[in-house]
Amino acid sequence: MMSFGSWDEDEGDEESRQYSLDRDEAFALTVAQYRKQYEANRKAKVGEMIACPICGKKMPKRTYHHSFCSTRHKDKYWNRVDEERRFRALLFC
Repeated sequence: MMSFGSWDEDEGDEESRQYSLDRDEAFALTVAQYRKQYEANRKAKVGEMIACPICGKKMPKRTYHHSFCSTRHKDKYWNRVDEERRFRALLFC
């Protein structure tokens, strides 16, 4: 029997395992893209155009710490990027 988050040797075929790896790799790439956009937003000067790391919405940077289009997207970013917060967020889903 398969338990959450692990594989038994006798269950699951190679295609399912590959799908799991592909999904994890895609998530890692997405998180890397989020971080890259966030860092670019942090380095941008007030008044320059920035893009929300989550949705890509373009907007002018209003204050020195402005990096997201909304508080909801800020929370979504940190829940995905920070491993400890990601774990806590999964507990409450």
